[in-house]
Amino acid sequence: MNIPLRKLTAASLLGLMMGTSASAHGAWVAERHGQFYVVYGHGAGDDAYDPAKVSLLQACDLALTCTDIARLPGKDFVAFEKTEAPLIRLEFDNGYWSKDAAGEWQNLPKDQVPGATEGGHYVKTATHVVSALTEIPAAFGKGLEIRPLADPMGLHKGDPLAVEVLIDGKPAVGAEITVDYVGGDHHEAPIVVGADGKAIVLLPSGGLNVILASFTTAPDDPAKADETGHAAALSFALPHGPEE
Repeated sequence: MNIPLRKLTAASLLGLMMGTSASAHGAWVAERHGQFYVVYGHGAGDDAYDPAKVSLLQACDLALTCTDIARLPGKDFVAFEKTEAPLIRLEFDNGYWSKDAAGEWQNLPKDQVPGATEGGHYVKTATHVVSALTEIPAAFGKGLEIRPLADPMGLHKGDPLAVEVLIDGKPAVGAEITVDYVGGDHHEAPIVVGADGKAIVLLPSGGLNVILASFTTAPDDPAKADETGHAAALSFALPHGPEE
């Protein structure tokens, strides 16, 4: 939705939070209590969600041969057992969000909201690196993705990591990268991806790193949305401890 904050009024703030939160949020994998979880949130906070929104959850080898992961029972989250596979891939469809004539955001496509003034379809993807990469896997080639161009697992906090941001396998020119999505200051200027889709990021944490790329494309159905908002996370937990 890309609404400048300087144009906000107090009356519109609540509605904006409902709509922009759908696009600003990301989804990633984190380990908690000895299990993996699909986390949906913004910054350090995470939210409950309908598990059905996790439309794809797979364990993949370095040749990108992937198998579906069995999910553990959960009412408002997705958890799963730790895997020996080096990569986890997920897709999270947050659905359509539309602004109605009263300025409120509804979790519906535009053609189902009378007087809708704007709306979007918001999808999240994530790649989680579980263990050291003995070779760098190719791109998945579907949707937005941010992939490492080197093995991040041997790095330390502050080390540079080359990444590539792609949309359907092609450079996502103009995509914005938030380097420290979980622990950073979201008022800092993002890294803007150039023509080759590549960027260098400095690892913000000696523990869990969540690097998020965002990108907007034309909608699949203009009657339902004005845009498709993509958010792609690259996550991994370095084995060196959070303070290193």
